[in-house]
Amino acid sequence: MRKSTPFVLVTLLVFLALALPGATAGELNYWAKLYGGESYDSPWAVAVAPNGDVVIGGYTQNFGAGDGDAWILRLDKNGAVRWQKTCGGGMWDEVEGLAVSPDGDIVAAGWTRSFGEADHALLLRLDGDGNVKWQRIYGEKYAYYANAVALTPDGDIVVAGSTNSPSGGGTTDVWVARLDPDGNIRWQKVYGGRDNDVAWAVAVAPNGDIVVAGGTTNFGAGYYDFWVLRLDPEGNLKWGKAYGKEDFDEAYSIAIAPDGGIIVGGVSEEDSFNDALIMKLDGNGSVEWAKALGVEGYDNDATSLVITKNGDVLVSGSYLFLLSPDGKLKWAKRGYWNFAPDPDVIAWTDVKMAPDGSVALVAPGTDGLVVARFDVATASAYSEKEGWHDAGLKIHDAHPAVTPASGPAGEGTAGAGEVGCEVHDTSVNLKTIWKPSTSSTPSSTTPTQSQTGEESTNPPQSQTGGGSGICGPGFVGLLALVPLAVRRKGHRD
Repeated sequence: MRKSTPFVLVTLLVFLALALPGATAGELNYWAKLYGGESYDSPWAVAVAPNGDVVIGGYTQNFGAGDGDAWILRLDKNGAVRWQKTCGGGMWDEVEGLAVSPDGDIVAAGWTRSFGEADHALLLRLDGDGNVKWQRIYGEKYAYYANAVALTPDGDIVVAGSTNSPSGGGTTDVWVARLDPDGNIRWQKVYGGRDNDVAWAVAVAPNGDIVVAGGTTNFGAGYYDFWVLRLDPEGNLKWGKAYGKEDFDEAYSIAIAPDGGIIVGGVSEEDSFNDALIMKLDGNGSVEWAKALGVEGYDNDATSLVITKNGDVLVSGSYLFLLSPDGKLKWAKRGYWNFAPDPDVIAWTDVKMAPDGSVALVAPGTDGLVVARFDVATASAYSEKEGWHDAGLKIHDAHPAVTPASGPAGEGTAGAGEVGCEVHDTSVNLKTIWKPSTSSTPSSTTPTQSQTGEESTNPPQSQTGGGSGICGPGFVGLLALVPLAVRRKGHRD
């Protein structure tokens, strides 16, 4: 499970949404909006469609059939809700990873407790209008989780996560599966030792190799280390290496650099506090540079990262910071933080690059989710007046021990099955806090006035029927502006 960190980034996003009314969107070149209901909603993943729309995946406890339902929203590039879907059964279901294909289809990966003997990996493919093309679960009598998803150049789907199936020989092993575009299993593998291993991130290299990052208690210098695996397109292990020191180190994010290098981000424990650890590896897993970034007395991490158009590395976590291609800190930002940190709270976030060079960023709050979009090129000039503060991050070279850590690989035994998740279009209320920096693109939905007087969009009714069935209607309202407590990812206990 990911290590707990403070939630400074959440407060930064909230303040962006409530920045001083004298500043205009044209001056700031970003927007931030609040979405949520009366109970808990959380975004674990964000993706950007080819046309610039923002797709968000996570879970909601506000609507649906069970304790928590998988939740997918599509926003236009200015933050207006185009559609949202809930999907689930009588227990717990959630989305943890998203990918958008070149033709605009959306692939959502996560897990479900509502179907099958044990927790199962959950995959859904939707078209650009939110219609479900197919939905499947993957598992057996043992648990399987899909924590991340990526698409190959030929359109196949790669999912990475974990399983406690004895086929891997460990307590928990890394599980990687390659599916065809229709969700059929081409191959699946498990990797690990006798204790705990997990994958949190996956990327596909230009040559088709698959690179997986996560954590291991089986290999490395400490009791928990970064674990990076490089597989060929058929899932055969090319190399595996562990990176870390004697304490806790775990990788949460990965990206392929323009020169073919591998950027890995995560957390490294130092003197009872956590620093963000960012490494650049060459194609063979050798460390080109490694940097630790933190603030004395507070936690930091790197839950997500993205490569910008000029090759810089934008990292989100407890803070937001930008590194040059050679690992030098360009800037680090935070928002107002006027309440005490909760050490048991995690700022789970995700960040993705849009075609225009801007980024989309998500973070969870107690009563909803925060979405922000801004221009990386001008972010360093955003002032304190606009809610941006220099974070004061200290950066230093890190020297993690590197240990060969291939581990045994076995064949996965998960079966694939159809699920009966009925998906409905839902009426959506949206309160606009901040206008976007560009003129609005007409949405496929028609704004109307809700009974609360806030702007509302009402998508067409689903062709699959009304609000009954296992996937119930959703609602997006104004996020309550209260101190934001962020839950741990997943409900796997």
